[in-house]
Amino acid sequence: MLDILDGISNLLSPTFFGTLAGLSLAAATMLFGAGKSRGRNKQGQANRLSELEPKEYKGAGYLILSFGWSMFGLISVFVFNAVSDGLLRNIVVFLSLVWLVFALCFFYAGAGELLRAVTGQKGGVVRKFFPPMRYIDDLIIKFGDFLSSGVFRR
Repeated sequence: MLDILDGISNLLSPTFFGTLAGLSLAAATMLFGAGKSRGRNKQGQANRLSELEPKEYKGAGYLILSFGWSMFGLISVFVFNAVSDGLLRNIVVFLSLVWLVFALCFFYAGAGELLRAVTGQKGGVVRKFFPPMRYIDDLIIKFGDFLSSGVFRR
């Protein structure tokens, strides 16, 4: 069991979470800048993250959420390296995996919005070729709306 934990902890290294956080933040900055340069009048007006206009702001929001979850993962990896207790180490590894799943989900959503912004499409390619992704997309959108509900209230 200890070998499995060590293997997972090597995979979930601070470098991995730091790189994911850096990529998320850099892409969010580019998307936010692209949304600002469009010069639309209704910038960022919505009640939920999934309804933000222009669409670049929506992608930037998802990537900022990915950055946040990556930072939680980075902190939990540091805690994992500092803790020597068996049960506490297992809990920290489990939390690191949860943070990783959340970070990758929001990175996926942000990358999808980036792709839509670049190509000018409304999406649907992934849903057409991989129908089960429809449910995952809907869960990510609902969870993102839930996490950001206090930020976008008027």
